[in-house]
Amino acid sequence: MKSESKSQKYNIDADEIGMIAACLSDNYLKILYDFCSKRNLIGYIGCLSEISDWSHEFYREYYDKMTEWEDFEESDDNIYNAVGWDDFLIEWGYDRIKRFLDEHGESNAEILICQSNPLNIKS
Repeated sequence: MKSESKSQKYNIDADEIGMIAACLSDNYLKILYDFCSKRNLIGYIGCLSEISDWSHEFYREYYDKMTEWEDFEESDDNIYNAVGWDDFLIEWGYDRIKRFLDEHGESNAEILICQSNPLNIKS
């Protein structure tokens, strides 16, 4: 008897989770890795695993709600007032990395400001 894979058992779309992970990685992997490596928390593979966990979390929480973007965009679930799913995901990822930093006792605002503006240029 052939056993079901994890993705089949839970009806998970691996391609969608991969796209979510790619977007989160593009925006937050460097910040996460720099933070973790300075504190000897986890290495690069651990950071990828963390991003993977976040991707599954986002998928479980929002994927079904976002299949019809036009409906989602106007709904109360669009807590970031995003105009596209990727903008929503980036904002969600920002909140998620802040939560990670908070869980590890770090003042996240300073790290995130420094990472997004490494030269401390005043606007």
